[in-house]
Amino acid sequence: MSRLNIAGLISGLDTKSIVEQLMALERRPLYLAQQRQTRLEEVNSAWKDINTRLSTLQTKAQKLSDPSTFDARKAAVSDSAILQASATSEAETGTYTIEVSGLATKHTVAGNVLASATESLGLSGNPLVNGQEVAIEATDSLSAIKDKINATAGIGVKAAIVETAPGQHRLVITAEKTGSSQAIVFDENGGTVWNDLGILIGGAIKDEIQAATNSVFTVNGLTIEREGNVISDVIGGVTLNLLKAPNSGTLSVTVAVEQDLDVAVNAVKDMVSQFNSVIAFISEKSGYDPKTRITGPLAADSSAKRIVTELRQKITDFVTGFSGELGTLADVGLTTGAFGTADYGRLTLDEAKLREQLTKDLDGVKSAFTGESGIGQKLVDYVEGYTNSVSGIISEKSKSHERQIKGIEDRIAEMERRLEQREARLQDEFTRLEKAMGQFQSQSNWLSQQLTSLTGFSE
Repeated sequence: MSRLNIAGLISGLDTKSIVEQLMALERRPLYLAQQRQTRLEEVNSAWKDINTRLSTLQTKAQKLSDPSTFDARKAAVSDSAILQASATSEAETGTYTIEVSGLATKHTVAGNVLASATESLGLSGNPLVNGQEVAIEATDSLSAIKDKINATAGIGVKAAIVETAPGQHRLVITAEKTGSSQAIVFDENGGTVWNDLGILIGGAIKDEIQAATNSVFTVNGLTIEREGNVISDVIGGVTLNLLKAPNSGTLSVTVAVEQDLDVAVNAVKDMVSQFNSVIAFISEKSGYDPKTRITGPLAADSSAKRIVTELRQKITDFVTGFSGELGTLADVGLTTGAFGTADYGRLTLDEAKLREQLTKDLDGVKSAFTGESGIGQKLVDYVEGYTNSVSGIISEKSKSHERQIKGIEDRIAEMERRLEQREARLQDEFTRLEKAMGQFQSQSNWLSQQLTSLTGFSE
């Protein structure tokens, strides 16, 4: 409800300003509570960001803990137009000569040329495709027959209408899979629909656009036949994707399966990049900016600083998995920046040194990063203590922050309610003051009039 506020009409006081100044003093605890709430929200937000960055670091470290990262293989193909190849860590290194003589194809047949795809054909019956019945009615057009074939479950083919020229439409039926065993089987089932459409003639396929064939190729002289063109069961750990075959003869290509150091190197680089992201963010949120004179929300949080210290310790510790003269990650090019340099506190990687050690002692380097005692698993386990959604340190911090924020929100709401009441009371008090002074002024004026009147009478 709005209030009538007679602001100094009688007293001449700036009651509005007086009330605002009084309320400003009384709002001081509210402002402090709001600042505390804002700060807690900044702290909570910072920890959520740390959680995200640590989770990403955990993912990167998980890849480093996987032996397959260091056993990665790549398949180099002499002519990628003939075939493509990929290799898993299970593939044995070696060179393979492959000669392609034929590709697996999908069986495709076509019907007669018709002038319209939408006019009723007057055909009826229940012909079969691969043993599946298709109910054809006299009112069906070529387009309707196509739709019925495609709507039949388990039929194993796809139908389409191809307009070979204006006013010339053909029903084309193609097997869904490649291979000689996927040849389409048509059966009139006592009718004449397929013959009338030009699919069959005398019980045999009239126009076979493409036969159903298997792929045929040799690997190091051994002849192989498969129903598909993507083959993963010939060379262990290697998948071949046949792309091209000649009209006659063979096309020869060489596939070399080699160790792929890039996978391991990139995994280390990704971990380093994310490690530095975590360190940089925590340092930013824990520091002081002399230009803005703003202290980071985590400046007084020992947990954040402990993460930085312990992560660096994980990297600089002696690694038991190394073999030979290798003892720390510095021996494979991983170091922390020296004091006084731009890289101070950051993790740096000497890629050339890492590649050199991977080449000289792959098993030793791999064992240092993988396994239960490897640096990859150590980082995964360490980060888990912070990021676990149930028992992690950050989860507990977030719950505590949110409880505090909720408590402050409730207090702020109560303080605002009381301040509204206090402001209303002040306004009422000043209004009553103005009214009282108004009454006093009226009485004073009346007395003056009476005195004036008496004085005039006596004269």
